[in-house]
Amino acid sequence: MFTTNKFCAAPVLVCKKMLAEDPGTISSVVINSGCANACTGTKGEQDSEATVAMISEKGLGRSLVMSTGVIGPFLDMSKISIGVTEAAAKLSPSGWEETSKAIMTTDTRPKLFTRTYTGLQKGYF
Repeated sequence: MFTTNKFCAAPVLVCKKMLAEDPGTISSVVINSGCANACTGTKGEQDSEATVAMISEKGLGRSLVMSTGVIGPFLDMSKISIGVTEAAAKLSPSGWEETSKAIMTTDTRPKLFTRTYTGLQKGYF
């Protein structure tokens, strides 16, 4: 599900493009909190794409990217690199609740919802 806002943040644009190209190859989601990577133009898109590449380089497949936080500043890619490395080492199916708390910005409680899909085929989205 994506925003219906006409001015989408860089991660939204990158994710839409990835899903249009080949949704069946997505294996994870990487989320940063503190910087929304919104209103950042071409550099923001390049930073989102670089984050996708970092995940792939770790052997974790293609990842969608999500950002939440302050609008306007660019991502600190050195922090993103450190975070990707640390998170990749701690991946766990039981980390969902901790993750939902980590991305809370103005929320008063974590937002948790899961759904499992099988047989996802190209062109589904």
